Amino acid sequence: MNFSIIGSGNIATFIGTRCLEAGRVIDEVISTNEETGKALAKKLKASFTSDYKKSEASTFLLAVPDDAIRDLSKTDFFKEKKVIHTSGSIGLKEIENISEHIACIWPIYSIQKEKLPTRKDIPFVLQSSNLPSRKKAVSFLKCLTNNVTEASDEQKRVLHLSAVLVNNFTNHLFAQSEKLLKSNDLNFELMLPIIQNTIEKLATASPSQLQTGPAIRGDESTLAKHMELLQHTPALKEIYRQLSSTIADLED
Repeated sequence: MNFSIIGSGNIATFIGTRCLEAGRVIDEVISTNEETGKALAKKLKASFTSDYKKSEASTFLLAVPDDAIRDLSKTDFFKEKKVIHTSGSIGLKEIENISEHIACIWPIYSIQKEKLPTRKDIPFVLQSSNLPSRKKAVSFLKCLTNNVTEASDEQKRVLHLSAVLVNNFTNHLFAQSEKLLKSNDLNFELMLPIIQNTIEKLATASPSQLQTGPAIRGDESTLAKHMELLQHTPALKEIYRQLSSTIADLED
């Protein structure tokens, strides 16, 4: 399986590295960022070019931002090519004109090229426009994971939204907590055990069943005290109010 990668960021590095380790050949790294593109090409023992139109590859992995994928779908270059993209928010229908043979392999995971994950069970979502596209996508996935779910465009949209809720939004709450603690000369590391404990419990029980705190108990006195503490941070106060309200209304 030879292929070319368009992109030189986190996902391109992860997939390219895993494929190389599995004995696959990466023909090219194609990137408008010459510095990162050349560095990744060297790591993957591939050639480098900044212009995808100069490539003679038959299979392309699009590991670039969503808007870049949309722009590429407006060209005719990939019509006869096999195209696999890695976006969680772009469905096959949206870019169906890019090629007759298109697939998606999207990891439900936050990947950073400075510290690539080594686990083999990262959940990947698989989509494909036809059987040849599916077979090509599966050949990539064999290098990446043992945890694959096939999904429709609508299901993938829901998965992507859920990933934002559990990853991006929770991390933002961590950042808000860190800021609040620092302003009171306290260390965020004090929160790490309770964060770890919360995650560990999710392996054996539903999040709805694990909900604790003053909102689920209807402890109005504690809620009022917390709201008072947040009077000088109106944005965080509103987040606290809205989350407490939805927690109080929580149903299994």
